[in-house]
Formats: sequence, C-alpha cells, structure tokens
Amino acid sequence: MANKNRVKVKIRGYSFTIVGYESEEHILGIAEEVDNRIKKIASSNAKLNQFEAVVLAAINLLEELEKEKERSNRIIEGLKEDANLEKLANYEEMVDKLAVAEKKIENYESNIAKYKENDVFVTQKLSEEVKKHREVYNKLKRLEDSVSGQTDEFDKLKSDKERLSKQNFDLETEVVQLKKEIDILRKENKLDEEQE
Repeated sequence: MANKNRVKVKIRGYSFTIVGYESEEHILGIAEEVDNRIKKIASSNAKLNQFEAVVLAAINLLEELEKEKERSNRIIEGLKEDANLEKLANYEEMVDKLAVAEKKIENYESNIAKYKENDVFVTQKLSEEVKKHREVYNKLKRLEDSVSGQTDEFDKLKSDKERLSKQNFDLETEVVQLKKEIDILRKENKLDEEQE
C-alpha cells in the first residue's frame, strides 16, 4: 500500500496539515479550490464573518456533491434500462453455460471411473472428451472473469458463445458416438466371455 502524504496547506490564512494517499499536487489543488470558494463568498457579501463564509462554502460544496451523486445515479439507472440489460442477459447466459459445463465435466469423470476397468481405449476417449470440456469450461471461466468489469467485451462474448455452442454440440455428438462404441465393445466382450 502507498505511503500517506502529509501536506501543509493554507486556507484563509490558517495553516493545516492534511494527511492522505493522494499526491501533494492533488491535495494542494483541493486546498486552493476551497480557499478560492471561501474568498469568493466572503467578497460577495462584506457582512459575512470568516466562520459564516466557511460554513456557506461547505454547504455549497456539499450541495454540488449531492447533485453529482444524483446525476451519477441517474446515469447508472439509465444504463441499467438500455442496452446493458441485453449485455447482462448474455452474461447470465454465459454463467448458466458455465454451470452446465461443470456438470458435464463431473459426469464425464464419473463415466471414466466406471469404464476404466473395462476398456483402456474407452477410457482414453472419455479422457479426451473431459479435456475438451475442461478447455471449454476454462474458456467460459476466463470469459466470465473478463466480463465482470468490462461491458464492452459483451459483443465478443456473443460470438464466442455461438462458437462454443457449436463446439459443445460437436462434443455431444462425439460423446453419443463414444457411447455407441462402448456398447459395441461391451457386446464383443460379452460374446468373448460366452465363447470361453
């Protein structure tokens, strides 16, 4: 963590030491702005004493801060109601696909354990499928991580999602083929056992 800076400033003739993580230039700039605002208020009304000018400057600054907060909240609400809703929906869809991929990985690992004793060939094929699904899962996980703070990445995620969906369909087709091969191998093993 960065060290705190201790900066001496003057506001309306009074010396203050301000401690903060911001740069000395930043702290001096803030102090100068506060001093200028108090001077401006004091010069606009000669009847105000020093304390009253400081209080009015503080009220003005707080009012500006509140207006900026309201403006920021309006912008955020506006973003939620427009195109970001679609981007958020795409993100949520990617999270769902990630959960599905995790479930498939669990299923494939379970199948590997079942068939490992029966046939080395089948185990190898299933291992390759798990590896492919792990790659898909890792891509989805990386996409999820990168999406968290970068809404401009959502358009890229759309095209990746379509490609991954096609890849997932291809993998599922290959799994169906593997299951058929497993059935054939089982039948062959059963015939061999019966012949012995």
